[in-house]
Amino acid sequence: DERTNYYKSTHAAAKYMKELYGQLGDWLLVVAAYNCGPARVFSAIRKSGSKNFWDLQYYLPTESRNHVKKFIGTHYIMEGKG
Repeated sequence: DERTNYYKSTHAAAKYMKELYGQLGDWLLVVAAYNCGPARVFSAIRKSGSKNFWDLQYYLPTESRNHVKKFIGTHYIMEGKG
């Protein structure tokens, strides 16, 4: 199972995130799409009329909203701002 190969799974995840960024153009939306799938994010964009994560977050599953917020928190900790 290639999911247990750290190099291959990390490379595949990075490639997928780059592809999502090409479609969505916003890293917070990419993180949400990585969690719940791009179709859910595109649906949230359509329903909210916005491509801003903070405007459309309540059209996403709770788990995905929290995933994005945890990602932001982890970023701040890793950058030494927390």
